[in-house]
Amino acid sequence: MARLSSLFERFKSLCGKQAEIAAELRAVEREILAIDCTKAPAPKPAPRAAAKSKLRPSKGQLSPVTRAMAMKTLAAIREVDAGQPVLRREISKQLGIGDYACAYRLKRLQAIGFVERVGGTHYRVAKEVPDL
Repeated sequence: MARLSSLFERFKSLCGKQAEIAAELRAVEREILAIDCTKAPAPKPAPRAAAKSKLRPSKGQLSPVTRAMAMKTLAAIREVDAGQPVLRREISKQLGIGDYACAYRLKRLQAIGFVERVGGTHYRVAKEVPDL
């Protein structure tokens, strides 16, 4: 019973701190809104570099993490593959990851030429896989 009492006291203290923080946040927000933003010009965004796709690294530029991910995914596809394209759901089950994470991996591998998309959610290992 003493433990419950101490937890209630701690809860009450934390709620008080939360109220103080909320009041401080409101005060800072009022100060921000009170500043006349028309006097100072808005900062210009930095110029963007030439758009390079993160999904298309040049040959030999695969990071160790990407290389390991590619090897695991290709192995999972080959393990399930029986000469037929494999459903993304089956690949994700084989890898033990979620469907969206698997879709992201397959999209990356497709972009660098390791897998081919066949139909909606079917994939197979590319006929010629670039060197890992």
